[in-house]
Parts: sequence; C-alpha cells; structure tokens
Amino acid sequence: MKKWELARYLIDAKKCVDSILYISNHADQLRYYDLRELIDGKRNTFYINCCAVIDKTIVSKKINKHTLCEEDPIVDLLYLERDKNSAHKDDAYIPQSFDKIEAIAFQMKEQIIHIRELCKDHLPKEITLDFVPHDKALFRAVHKLLADDEEKILNEKHPLRKTMVPQGENTKSFTILHDLLDLRTVPEEARKDYCVVFNNGINLYEGIQERQDGAIKANLLHGKNMWCSVSKENLEEYQELERLGVFDDFSIPQPLPKDPILANIIMKKLNKQKSVK
Repeated sequence: MKKWELARYLIDAKKCVDSILYISNHADQLRYYDLRELIDGKRNTFYINCCAVIDKTIVSKKINKHTLCEEDPIVDLLYLERDKNSAHKDDAYIPQSFDKIEAIAFQMKEQIIHIRELCKDHLPKEITLDFVPHDKALFRAVHKLLADDEEKILNEKHPLRKTMVPQGENTKSFTILHDLLDLRTVPEEARKDYCVVFNNGINLYEGIQERQDGAIKANLLHGKNMWCSVSKENLEEYQELERLGVFDDFSIPQPLPKDPILANIIMKKLNKQKSVK
C-alpha cells in the first residue's frame, strides 16, 4: 500500500479524536443525543483505522502480531478493542471505564501518536497530527445549520466564491475525485483528467481537516507530497482569540466589544502577537 493511502487511515483515525474532543466540549448541548453511541462509534472507527495502519506496515513485514502485542501494550490494547469489540462482538469483551469524555480523547491521542511513531518509516514524512475540537456533522447539529444557512455563512465569508471562470479555449473541465476508493477505478492514463477540490470548511478547524483530506487525495492522484499543517502555538493563539470573542464559531472576525476593559485586553493581545511576528 502506498504511503499516502496509509496516511488516509491515520488521518481518518485522527479525526475521530477531533470528534471526541468536540463532544467533550459540547456535551451539554448534545445531552439528548445518545452520547455513548456517538462516542463508541468514533472509537470503533478509530481502532479499525489504527490497526489497519499497523496491519499494512509492521504486521505485513512478517512481524508476528502476537509478539508485537506482547512487547507493546498500546498496540495490544488497540488490537483488543478492534478484534473483541469494534470488528467482532466477543462475549468475553469487557469495556474500558472512563470518568470523563476528555479522558477518552486523551487516551486516543496517546495511542495515535504512538502509532505514528511506530509506523513512521512507512508513512509520508510530511504527515502531522493536528488535533482540533471539531466534528463536521455535530457542529451543524449544535448550530442548527441546514444547506441554506451554511450558504449564507459561506457567502458572507467569501463574497466571490461563486465567481465563474469564463469558458474559452484556455479552459478545461475536469472530473472531481470525491473519494480515494474511486481512484481504484480510474486508469493511470485518465488521471490527468481528474482534479481535487480543496474545501475551506465552515471554520478554521474544519478548514484544517478539509485541506489535509484534499492533500491526501491530490497526492495519490498526481504523485505529489503536499501537506497542510498548523503549529500548536498558532492554534492556541487562535483559540485564545476565539475565547475573547475576536472570532465567532464560524471563524468570522467580530467587532470589538463595547466593554472598554475587554476591548483593551483584546487590543493588547493582538498587538502583542503582531510584535512577536
């Protein structure tokens, strides 16, 4: 399996951590959803994808799975969860117990970071694990967003988003590659007629997820090694500005608050960041 195909499994697992982080932050708003079912679903997908990365790398290199599990307790737990619960329902399976939802996310973070390091020789060197508190579907549920609502938000953020390129002899139409599995049906000689659309997402967090997904598809389609990442420092700076009200939940800049004390705090923060950069 190609390195960027493996990256897809790793990043899909990473997005499960993102979803658990979002559920943890918005548990009260989602309390009438079946949180246990939501969380278990994300964890099952996480375990299946993490084990797929190990299966296609370490285990496929004829390293005995049972020996690996005996030597590596993190890998052992991942396989236990996948084999006894996520992929099969074993009568003897006993679920783990957690006090808080964030504890689940913390464990999953540790596990996927370990897998990234364990399998690094088989993964693209460009790949990073950028954890963001976001779930695409649940975000829209919390904010009661339907298609028309989202269109209004996107048009406000990007007024020229629907500007059409004039058709002429210097333009060409391409077929959009929506999913990597579709690529398996596309002959090598026809791939030049396919393209990948990079979506900006509803906010900064989703934008990171969307661009990373787009990079993986584009790399496999065209044999490239592009990647999109965000530093921990920049992400923390953005989250602090978000808490102060500089950005709303859709990453739209907001006017300074009328409260002079809070406005002064924000301006000092912005000026400090500007001077550092």
